[in-house]
Amino acid sequence: MANLGYCGYRGHWGYGMQIDWSFLDAVNWAEVAWLSALAFVATLIGEMVRHWFWAAILAGVLFAAGYVFLAYFPHGLPVPGLNTAH
Repeated sequence: MANLGYCGYRGHWGYGMQIDWSFLDAVNWAEVAWLSALAFVATLIGEMVRHWFWAAILAGVLFAAGYVFLAYFPHGLPVPGLNTAH
């Protein structure tokens, strides 16, 4: 697993690329899951619009509204994994 981030291609200058994956320990995976699900649902609803441009705008607006509701709206319900302390 130590060489998981190693890229064998040595590029123009002959240096191999090593990726340090240790930053993944600091990721709040529950928050990533919530936001991914929110983006997925917003995209599904946005796909109901016939034109791609308006569908993308609708998906973006729905995602923003869902994020603001989960993170900032004082609904008094704890969202598991979402850091709402401001």
